Parts: sequence; C-alpha cells; structure tokens
Amino acid sequence: MQHHAILVVGESADPRLYHWSYRRHAFVPGVLNERIEHGRPALTCEPARDFGRKRLALFPGSPSDSNYIRYSTGETYLIPSMWQPQWRGGRRPTLLLATTAPDFRPLERRWSDLAPGERDSNWVFVEWNPEWVLSIMKADPGETIVERGTEHGLAKTKSVTHGRDGKQYVGFRYHLYADESLAGSRINTTVISCGEPSEAFPKSCQHRFINKGRDFYFRHRPQDVPDWQGMQQRILDVMGSFEVHRLP
Repeated sequence: MQHHAILVVGESADPRLYHWSYRRHAFVPGVLNERIEHGRPALTCEPARDFGRKRLALFPGSPSDSNYIRYSTGETYLIPSMWQPQWRGGRRPTLLLATTAPDFRPLERRWSDLAPGERDSNWVFVEWNPEWVLSIMKADPGETIVERGTEHGLAKTKSVTHGRDGKQYVGFRYHLYADESLAGSRINTTVISCGEPSEAFPKSCQHRFINKGRDFYFRHRPQDVPDWQGMQQRILDVMGSFEVHRLP
C-alpha cells in the first residue's frame, strides 16, 4: 500500500527490488521494509513476468516538443506535443490524441478545456485490446432491425429503438467484420453506429476499427460515412508518422 508499483529484477531467489517514484518519474532502488528478519518483504500484488516488455507504457522526462511512448518491444512512438497525447499502460494500454474527424489535424484548443460534451467529438482513442472490443462490436445492441442492405462497401442495417420518453429513435449501423475480406485494405474490422444528428450534437456517428491489434475510436458526422476508408487511412498515416523504429 505504500508503493504505487514494485519492480522485481533478476532471479526469484535473490531479486533486486525497485519502487516507482512520481517525483523522479522513474523506478528507484529499494522498497519499504526491504531488510527484515525473515528475508525480503511480502509482495501483495500478483507479479507479471516481462511486464516492462509487454504491458508498460514508458516515457522519458518531459520534453518540451515531443513525447516518447513505448507500449511493447515492437511499438515505440515519438508524438509531438501539439497532439496533446495522453496515455496509460497496464493490462489495457491506451492512447488519446486531441484531433477531430474527418481531417484529423491537431486540435488548436486545449482538449482539457473543452466542455465534457465536446471532448468525445474531438479525440481519437486508441486501445490495445482488440478481443474485448470485437466482442462489443458483435454484441446484439438490443434494437429492432427494420431494414438491411449494403452501402459504401459496408453492410448496413437500419434500426428503431423505443426510448423511455415514448419516442422512437432511428439509427444506422455499418459494419465489416474480420472474417470478411476487403481487397487491398489494411483494415481488419469496422463498425460505425449513427443516430439522428442535431444542431447541438452533429457528430452522431461512433466509428471503431481494428488494425494490427489496435482499436481506434472517434466520432464524426453521418455525411462523413462515405469517406470511412479515407478517414481510417488518415489515422493510420498519423500513427505511422509517430513510429520510431530505432531510438536515438
């Protein structure tokens, strides 16, 4: 309870112990009660072998113009600060970029200063948990399907939901799942769910797609749906521009 994280290095019989310091932004040698009568202190958490190579988001100090973020041995990104990146590691690593569809340029305002209702429409949220997201995508939304067809290279369904206010709400769902093919595309799975837009909430579409083990989420207007491939490619190009294949 006294340490936010404990790093165990070496053999289990004689390990080297470190604890995380928020002041130094690093693991520092030693843990509380490291020298006790009956050997090393008990660890109340469940250790995970090779945690730093698989689950930890690593970043250096606080560069003024960029942020190094490393999610695994194979994924390291150098993200300019103008994208206002936010991230976390753990079992479900995530990354947030302050930008908006359909062009995905860096947001010119501070994302944290936006009203709560605006934030979801002005970010791209990336998560490294495709299995969980795919289960959500394929779950029955509990709506009444009234029409099926295809549009813009995607399967399309029209649904009606009965709200608690007694009104009926019409929605559209576009999808292309991983077991379907799309020639020449690097996209594995796409699901777009759109409600009726309003003046206060024009970006009524929730757009998810999975690519190379990463789940991308953002919002856009219904009229942007025909450009779904272009939007996804632009996000992949942005992420590709951040990739670092060899640290300096």
